[in-house]
Amino acid sequence: MRRPEAPRGLERHHCAARPALPGGDGWKIAEVVKGGPADRVEFGFRPGDVVTAIDGVPVNGATGAGKVMNGNANRKVLVSFRSGTNETKTVAVQSSTAYGVRRLLDAESLRAKRERVHAASGGKLGYVNVAAMDNENLHKFRRELYAEGVGRDGIVVDVRFNRGGFTANRMLQSLIGVDRTVYAARGQEPGYIFDYAGVPLWWKPIVVLCGECSNSNAELFSHVVKWMKRGKLVGRPTAGAVIATNDKAILDYGEFRNAHTGVYLPDGTDMENNGAKPDFPVDDTPADIAAGVDIQLEKAIEVLGEEVRAWKESQPAAKLRTYSIRDNK
Repeated sequence: MRRPEAPRGLERHHCAARPALPGGDGWKIAEVVKGGPADRVEFGFRPGDVVTAIDGVPVNGATGAGKVMNGNANRKVLVSFRSGTNETKTVAVQSSTAYGVRRLLDAESLRAKRERVHAASGGKLGYVNVAAMDNENLHKFRRELYAEGVGRDGIVVDVRFNRGGFTANRMLQSLIGVDRTVYAARGQEPGYIFDYAGVPLWWKPIVVLCGECSNSNAELFSHVVKWMKRGKLVGRPTAGAVIATNDKAILDYGEFRNAHTGVYLPDGTDMENNGAKPDFPVDDTPADIAAGVDIQLEKAIEVLGEEVRAWKESQPAAKLRTYSIRDNK
């Protein structure tokens, strides 16, 4: 289950449940996080159930969540709850961390976005999220180009909330370094070999989702996609925070970050203080977020569908002319 946001500085919680604006006695469960510590059949938590006590302490609308749900890590927490008019039941739930539950929530959110893209396009479009520009996400990106790309006509690449890193150019290699040789495997339609150059190559249309929380290397990625006319950008302008730095320790007081290299577009435009500007600006509002509607993603699906249609109309059909000995006569 997931709890309400705790005050700053309280880093641990134990029951991954989200009470919806509690009133009267108890907290009403709005959601049970998939894969979380409360997501077990024997517990029987369901949306609509009411949590009445945590570790024997009664809870209601006036109870501060941090007071009863924060504490030492790696322990069992007694959660008392009832379903409808049934008697109260108490179960021991393994504690978790805010970070651990947040990762589960993020994974579920990304699954929902991918399913939305598939559903809205009849399975013809794919979705890839790039959380950071590091080696872990580079390998994930390349794997997902296979999983999402095969049999599809376009991919949404989402770099919103990507804080940057150092692997953008290697990711771009999979989108821009395209092998245009046509291959015809036995029993298959003519096409391109996906990893002929040693990395996955995606030559079909893309749309990049970016925003004000896209930083540094994620901005470079967005800038290059637009500059090379590889795809359209949808969302909000990026942060304008593109510069190479290194860190120096300051005794026991922390670190000092020193800027040493500027990053520029081929025409000399400085990326620092100059965020990548979307071709299709879309503002998401608090009301959209509260309603669970990703209007930027919806726009990306629409734009990518149009890009795919235009791409198909512009692609010449390759008429293969198979060589034979008679050709040399």
